[in-house]
Amino acid sequence: MTIYSTVRTAMKALQRNAMRALLTTLGIVIGVGAVIAMMEIGAGSSAAIRKTVSSMGANVLNLSPGAASSGGVSFGAGSRTTLTPEDCEAILQECPSVRAASPLVHTRTQVIYGNRNWVPTYIYGTSPSYLDVQAWTIAEGEPFTSRDVLNGNRVCLLGQTLVRELFQGETVVGREIRIKNVTFRVVGVLGAKGANMMGMDQDDIILAPWTSIKQRVTRSALENTNQSSAVGSTGTVNTLNDLYPSSRIELYPEQSAVQAANSPMPIRFTNVDHILAAARSSEAIPSAINEITAVLRERHR
Repeated sequence: MTIYSTVRTAMKALQRNAMRALLTTLGIVIGVGAVIAMMEIGAGSSAAIRKTVSSMGANVLNLSPGAASSGGVSFGAGSRTTLTPEDCEAILQECPSVRAASPLVHTRTQVIYGNRNWVPTYIYGTSPSYLDVQAWTIAEGEPFTSRDVLNGNRVCLLGQTLVRELFQGETVVGREIRIKNVTFRVVGVLGAKGANMMGMDQDDIILAPWTSIKQRVTRSALENTNQSSAVGSTGTVNTLNDLYPSSRIELYPEQSAVQAANSPMPIRFTNVDHILAAARSSEAIPSAINEITAVLRERHR
């Protein structure tokens, strides 16, 4: 049978069963289209997940202290005050698999600008390396510097959500906001990131030097909380301002016998809540974990 005869026979068969041929063709088209659509949906989902993970900072390790306990009661993971900025420096210097590391302290309180106020999801005290660890860009202005951290300067970076809610189209850089009762100057605006995989708004954030948050904002809250209870043997009220004068930031406050009596649990201002470390690559994460573990065990044994 020639090719012409084969084609002629096929065409006659299609003409006799036009409806069946149409349905068969339609089924093939729908099947192929469904397979292509599923492949595209899968590829799009993978790209979206990669983008979300990348926006949270690629290859990031979150180091938290252990759990403190008293009287047989555990206060939960992260309640110990053992991690220090010096640990962060040691990790950066002694762990070849780590490309960047940053200390982190956090709080949550009201932020005020003019007659507007907002309670951000995140208020982080950190170092300039945080932007590198989290792969975060600056959309406007400039980041704070290591000197700002050293001096405890009252400067900050705002996320896009705070810019929208507090300033509503006004110029941002150079303006002053109040975090609790402490004034901070805005030096920059962070680039937009959107929501993370858990639906939390990553742009609802303030970044400031960790020394400023630890010494000024968190300490201020502790002073207000303990003012009525910190009564010395003389009957006078001794606030943390009396115990640790705030004329300058003192990272290693000395404690006298009187201070020990007035403050049974003195605040250690040099500890940080977390340390964020970024491995050089996803393949380097296991070795980075081993190196960090060895460094911290050596420093805290």
